[in-house]
Amino acid sequence: MALEEVEATNDIDESYEDNLQEEVEGNNDIVYVAENFEAESRERKKLRVLSNEERMSIYHELLQKSVDGQLRKGATNEVASSNSVPIRTVQRIWKRAKESETRDVSHRKIKNYRRKRISIDENQIRELPFSQRTNIRSLAFGLKTNPTSVFRLIKSGLIQHNSNAIKPLLKEENKISRLEFCLSMLEGTMVTKAITSVKRDVVRSFLIDKVLPAIREKWPRDDLKSTIFIQQDNARTHINHNDPLFCEAATKDGFDIRLMCQPANSPDLNILDLGFFSAIQSLQYKEAPKTIDQLIDAVVKSFENFPSIISNRIFVSLQLCMVEIMKVTGSNKYKIPHINKERLERIGQLPIQIKCDPILIQEVKNYLNME
Repeated sequence: MALEEVEATNDIDESYEDNLQEEVEGNNDIVYVAENFEAESRERKKLRVLSNEERMSIYHELLQKSVDGQLRKGATNEVASSNSVPIRTVQRIWKRAKESETRDVSHRKIKNYRRKRISIDENQIRELPFSQRTNIRSLAFGLKTNPTSVFRLIKSGLIQHNSNAIKPLLKEENKISRLEFCLSMLEGTMVTKAITSVKRDVVRSFLIDKVLPAIREKWPRDDLKSTIFIQQDNARTHINHNDPLFCEAATKDGFDIRLMCQPANSPDLNILDLGFFSAIQSLQYKEAPKTIDQLIDAVVKSFENFPSIISNRIFVSLQLCMVEIMKVTGSNKYKIPHINKERLERIGQLPIQIKCDPILIQEVKNYLNME
């Protein structure tokens, strides 16, 4: 078999070469003689990793068959046959010895060079409070690791999901004290309750009393002439874009704020579904709230701590999705392109606006006219 051999340039590559016995790194092509390819493939399956002692033994055999540092004809074939190893292995051992001043022919395989599994001690989990063991994200945050590692431990059975449904046995005096406790709580105590049914009036109230004041407070005064659009999905509880009460409130103080709806069945055109909600939720999971008040505080805190840099990345992703939708003529069968936004951001080259090919725009216009 004839082949063009290129030596690897680092220890890991040379280790990889030693292990595979047949692999050659580099940009040159590997040339095989056709009649030997099948036999070589069978031989490759039988290869084994030689120990350093075996490699040194082969080297000593080669020394005995050499004269003034030159191997006599057929020496490599004889040594390869007697040790049941490929001839290329014997040739590499001899070459390694000649290149080394100390005649070291040991392989350069780095032990445990692969990525190590993250080990978590059971005592670490037991020492965490129960509030940080309610879900995968909170447990990962408490252990200072990532959720994927915790999920693997659960899947492997090292961590077991457990819920306690055992209820204590109640005596008669326990029942009486429980009833008295319930009656004592009927006196006017302020309690935060969740809204179990969000209707159109609730949506209108939140928009007018919370969203619009926040926009008026933060919007630049030198940009009041611009139209501001609030995008919402097509939920039935959302108000109409020409709702009179909303329109009246949206035009106060010289603002022009309007409602618009995204296309149906299009969460990939919603900046919230595209990344904002999941980012906020990942921050909220770290708090592990127990009550509604704690949950509200955690959500507000997560919203305030949410970095605007990530918002920029999500808006870039939204624009990339729009371009891909145009390429597939409105379909959702596409993959969100990755442009390594973090790296571009570090070097100050993250775009604010994604350019769209004029030819693509014209193709979309032609497609819509045909319909």
